[in-house]
Amino acid sequence: MRTVKYERPVYYYETDRMDCVHHSNYIRWFEEARIHFMRVCGMSLEGLEAGGIVSPVLHAEAEYRSMARFGETVEIETGIESYTGTRIAFFYTVRDKETGALRCEGKTSHCFLNDTGRPVSLKKANPAYDLVVRRIWQETEKENTKQNKEKGKTASVCKKIFPMEEISEYKYVVIFSRYRGKLLLSRHKARATWETQGGHIEPGETPEQAARRELWEESGAGEFTLEPVCGYYAEDETSGAAGAVFFAEITELAALPESEMKEVGCFDALPENVTYPGITPALFEKVKAKFC
Repeated sequence: MRTVKYERPVYYYETDRMDCVHHSNYIRWFEEARIHFMRVCGMSLEGLEAGGIVSPVLHAEAEYRSMARFGETVEIETGIESYTGTRIAFFYTVRDKETGALRCEGKTSHCFLNDTGRPVSLKKANPAYDLVVRRIWQETEKENTKQNKEKGKTASVCKKIFPMEEISEYKYVVIFSRYRGKLLLSRHKARATWETQGGHIEPGETPEQAARRELWEESGAGEFTLEPVCGYYAEDETSGAAGAVFFAEITELAALPESEMKEVGCFDALPENVTYPGITPALFEKVKAKFC
């Protein structure tokens, strides 16, 4: 089960002077659909909180496509977009039940906190929930990979590399890490390829803060120095985004935290089987001298 559909009527009090649903209500609908999704999947929010774990919202976004009106019934499809063990993100697609017209698309991201307000790993705090979440998320990953292959979707390609200060808005961070003189890469649990540490910049984070967080989550780096390298822009056939590149000198490496990564490995040079062959080799040229 990768996604779950949730139906609800549009109530009169949810509309505004334009006779359509006020935009703020879609975020409430996301919450209803998310709670329904969790119950159907066997990981109710009530059960999670009864175990002393809460899952606050870190970020919410919505893109409005067409107007929903009083008297209609909407269908909200919900699924897991990403899961690291300490954070989870959901996606939502809202459609009119009768016509199938797309009303809204959105995402929310959450972390897990214990009863003292400290971040926790779900695998350690509630292993049963972790197993359910991980199974659903991995099914989603496999299905997305299959669909991309069927559609012949091309991988992202690095189109431009530039000084980091050239722009201020970045979506991703990439970290090239050196540990004991070697290149340290991570391997995702669902992949056979190797990749640099990195990922999305969360709302409210600077690129450097995101790089420090991702480096620890995906490698277990405890002590390290971090320096900016450059910015880059990559795109596929449908979209593009900018990323900030950092170099990390790791002096202390602890056990790999619970995340989507299965292991880390040390390399004398960049291997051929990298996860993002259209991006990683081009960026590696900017830091290659540090590994010679």
